[in-house]
Amino acid sequence: VVGKGNAKSRNYPHTLIIDRKGTKEKAFELARFLELPHSSVITHKEARSSSIEDVILLLGKDYKRINR
Repeated sequence: VVGKGNAKSRNYPHTLIIDRKGTKEKAFELARFLELPHSSVITHKEARSSSIEDVILLLGKDYKRINR
């Protein structure tokens, strides 16, 4: 974990895992751990990004049912 914070919007009906590196391996691993479908993983790779995180987890309105 390199940081935490609030998303710019709270209008996420479903939890999303954003792959920042373009490999999806770690994003799919997190999805399996949280018992989320592979469809919850999206890739958003920026060409000149200085970001160090591999994935970003956006908790949606469904977060209370995850991993129960």
